[in-house]
Amino acid sequence: MGEHRLSARGEAFIAHFEGLRTKLYNDPAGHCSIGVGHLVHLGRCNGARSEAPFRNGISREEAFRLMRKDAARFEKAVNKAVAPDLEQHEFDALVSFAYNVGAGALQRSSALRELNRGHKAALPSLIMPFVHDGKGNVISGLVRRRRAEGDLFAHADYDPGPGHSAPEGSSRAAHEVEAPHPSLQLRPGEAAHLREWAALVAIRDWP
Repeated sequence: MGEHRLSARGEAFIAHFEGLRTKLYNDPAGHCSIGVGHLVHLGRCNGARSEAPFRNGISREEAFRLMRKDAARFEKAVNKAVAPDLEQHEFDALVSFAYNVGAGALQRSSALRELNRGHKAALPSLIMPFVHDGKGNVISGLVRRRRAEGDLFAHADYDPGPGHSAPEGSSRAAHEVEAPHPSLQLRPGEAAHLREWAALVAIRDWP
């Protein structure tokens, strides 16, 4: 298959769920993170040496650069692991999935195995088990994300739906998206995709 790259719509989709945090935080699985879901180290933030570059926080621009760097790894992983050719929306959905659960989890998953057997229709249901934190608790934000990734893969639906994967201990989403900018023109029949365009607006000024 040809080499794919994550699209701008795919970036916005991931950013919607990961949120943007300029300070160190513990993600829903209890791992130390920063930026747009950038993993600093496994386990809770505890003053480890790997946290040193981020102790004073980072800018939005730095967060975006980290996201692009991370996304490139998962683009490579998906391109390498998937045998059938993919449409752009299918690729974006798989990169979002891998960005969240890790390349190793993608590679070991029954979702990938069935996809490589040509069973694309099975993928949305086969990624649904990946909704737990490290203690086995179901995370509602991950349930929403898996459903949205399944809809994106199967139907090219980039609307991420309501809700975000909020950091551990947070009572609100890490990344709030505003109403779409007036300059963004919705295509006919895309009124249901307002959140997608709002997410695109949220990253439109990133370098």
